[in-house]
This record gives sequence, structure tokens and C-alpha cells, in this order.
Amino acid sequence: MSSLQIQKFLFFSEMFNRETNQNYDLYKLKAYEKGPVFSDVYGDYTYRKDKLLEEVSKKDISFSEQEIENMRRAKILTLIHNDQDLSNLTHKFDLWKSKEERLHSGEREIKIHENDITLHDSKLFNQLYNYVDTLKEYKIVKVNDKVFLFKE
Repeated sequence: MSSLQIQKFLFFSEMFNRETNQNYDLYKLKAYEKGPVFSDVYGDYTYRKDKLLEEVSKKDISFSEQEIENMRRAKILTLIHNDQDLSNLTHKFDLWKSKEERLHSGEREIKIHENDITLHDSKLFNQLYNYVDTLKEYKIVKVNDKVFLFKE
């Protein structure tokens, strides 16, 4: 996964957790030009990747069955899109669009808050969550920047 895909995977996982009443965390979620980004993970992954992976491997992390399902769906959603499509998709959410003008004026690292998530956003997250169900029968194959879905 590219750095952007990792960010979008985390974003969709947390939003799916929110929509399914699981634990979720928006701490350090900020609006960037290419969409919502967890700034601390971006910095650690970009500049301290080995240390990040080492620290994560030491953690004893457990997830509920629902959280695992949410991550599975977020992974599929992420893998079937290229970076540009993922960025465009996250730009459809009010939680990002509400910061767009500030981003275009040059402001950086704009915090996204819980109250930035609208009913429109919740409906879109639910549509995406359900959309992934329609892809169960397909195998995802990526070749460079192209994604192919083959029915199994």
C-alpha cells in the first residue's frame, strides 16, 4: 500500500467503527490537500517507519469481530482504488469539504472534529460499507495504477 492508501485505510476503518458503534479515535485527524490524514501516523510512517513497525509489533492489540470486519471492508475499499480515486472519494465528505476553502488559502494541518461529520457523511460511509458486500465474489488484482476485479 502507498502512504496515501494507508491513510485512507485508517480513515475508513475509524469511520466504519464510528458507524457500527465500535471504539474509534479521531485524534490527530486533519484535513490535507489529498483528504483526511492522521498526521501522527503520516509522520511516523514517512520519517520513522522502522521504529513505527517495531513499536506496533510489540503491542498486544485485540480487536472485536466487528472491528476486524470494518478493517476488512476498509482494506477492500482502499485496494480497489488508486491514490487519485481515493483522494477524490474522501473529498466528497463534508468533514473534509468544510475545510477546503481554508486549505486553498494556504492553511495547513486543519483539525477535523467529531462535529464536522454530517448526516450526509454518515450516509456515505454506510453506502461505502454496504458497497463492499457486493465485491465479495471478486478477486482484486492491481497492475501498476490499474485495478481489475475478477469474479471468482
